Amino acid sequence: MTIQNVQVGFGMQMQMQQPCPKCEGKGRTHAHKCDKCHGHRVYQEEQILEYTIEKGMVHGETIVFEREGPQQPDFMPGDVILSLNLKKHKRFKRVDDDLYTEMKLTLEEALLGFSKPMTMLDGRKIEVRSEPGEIIQPFSWKVIENEGMPLKDDPTDQGKLHIKFKVSVPKELSDEQKRIVEEIFKEDEE
Repeated sequence: MTIQNVQVGFGMQMQMQQPCPKCEGKGRTHAHKCDKCHGHRVYQEEQILEYTIEKGMVHGETIVFEREGPQQPDFMPGDVILSLNLKKHKRFKRVDDDLYTEMKLTLEEALLGFSKPMTMLDGRKIEVRSEPGEIIQPFSWKVIENEGMPLKDDPTDQGKLHIKFKVSVPKELSDEQKRIVEEIFKEDEE
C-alpha cells in the first residue's frame, strides 16, 4: 500500500491509501520483492500533521487526527490524539479564563496613587492605576474586566485580570521622615 497526503484546506490534510503501483498490493513484483515496500505491503514515510491552536484552548484539551495512526495491511489505522499542556508563565497564572499576577508598589505609590504600565501575554500594554484618593492596602486585589484569556467559543470576549498588590515598606526612616510621619499622625488625631 502507498499512503499519500493531499492538502484539502488551510492547515488540513487528507490521507489516502492505495495499493502499491509497483506490486499491486501483493508485496512482490514478479519473482522479487517490491523495491518500495520490500514485501511488507507498506513502507515508512514521514508525515506532518498540522493544527492551529485556537485562542482560549485550555490545559488538557485534546486534538484528534482521525485515522492518522500507524498503517498496517488489512487493519484500519487508529487515531493520533494530542493533549495540550499549559506552559507556566513567569508572571501570570491562568485559572479557567482568568489571569492572576502580582504588582509591587512602593509605600509612596500605595498612599499617594500610581499609574503603571503592564505588558499582557499578547504584547499589548495596559495602564494599571489607582483611583484618586484611593489608598492601596498591602495584599489587596484589583480586578480588571476583559483583560484575561480569550474565551474559546467567543474570542472577542475575555476573562478577568486579578492583580495582587505587594507594598514595600521602607526598613528605615531618616529623622526628617520620622518627624513628617509623626506630624501627619498628630494631625489625624486632632
